[in-house]
Amino acid sequence: MPCMSNWRDVYFAMKRDIRLGHFERGAKLPSQTDLGRRYRASRHAVRRAMAALKEDGVLSCGQGREATVVAPPVLYRIGHKTRLASGLRSQGHAVDVSTLQIAPRRRLPPAVAKLLDKPPGACTPFAEYM
Repeated sequence: MPCMSNWRDVYFAMKRDIRLGHFERGAKLPSQTDLGRRYRASRHAVRRAMAALKEDGVLSCGQGREATVVAPPVLYRIGHKTRLASGLRSQGHAVDVSTLQIAPRRRLPPAVAKLLDKPPGACTPFAEYM
């Protein structure tokens, strides 16, 4: 591996290694000295790269604590027909959907009835999932 003098080089190399599973979620990272050897960089470059990864939500670390790989943030775009489960599955998350309740008829709140272009007090089938 070439010598990485810039902390950004170490940052992108560590981010790639985490994405590829070389450091798994929940795993503690090696010491900064060992990471410096691995990436052929100074301890300062490793420390700065780790700080940037912490800001990105990829690492959990603090003074006197070992750095741990955490789950990357979930990206969730809200649009016209947003489906949380589909969005999570597309990012590789396991999603389990359960039915909480099904009501054959339920009275719509006035604001919802208006949005759905239904008369006040209208009833509609209702299902709630988790």
